[in-house]
Amino acid sequence: MQLKASLAALALSAMAGSAVAVDYDIGNLSTLTSFSDGSTTFAAGEAISDNWFFSIGPLPADFSGLVSSVYTQATGLIEDFAVTLAGPEGYLASWTPFTSGGVSGFQWAAGVDTLWAGDYTLTVTGTARGVTTYSVDFTAAPIPEPETYALMLAGLDVVGYIARRRRNG
Repeated sequence: MQLKASLAALALSAMAGSAVAVDYDIGNLSTLTSFSDGSTTFAAGEAISDNWFFSIGPLPADFSGLVSSVYTQATGLIEDFAVTLAGPEGYLASWTPFTSGGVSGFQWAAGVDTLWAGDYTLTVTGTARGVTTYSVDFTAAPIPEPETYALMLAGLDVVGYIARRRRNG
């Protein structure tokens, strides 16, 4: 009798779905400028709880991102699909969900926004309904410091001065 109870408990836990948390370390996104990768493959009923770690710096960067999952009758979708981005000093950003032609996902709410230097964690959660994966695509373009613009303008001024001097002299 105890064996039947153990087998029943095992069957119930298998039906509830297993959770697999995977951590991905991207590195400094400012030096990469763009990043694209896919998740591991999830079995039907499997809980998804992945963390994508990256940093921005030493300068702030214009950031845009896309997290998406393609679904068809042959592949499953991700139920309760959610994405959050947490960063320095309690920074937390929401992402805008979308569904379009067999693709569901999230995009950075502002399209492009400034992220300050620091460490960030993008968390993807949900439950696989059928065998499925998702992908992440990020871009980060460092924003030059004001001193960079001042130096560039000074250089242009010198070039203009030399050109005027040659023309008049």
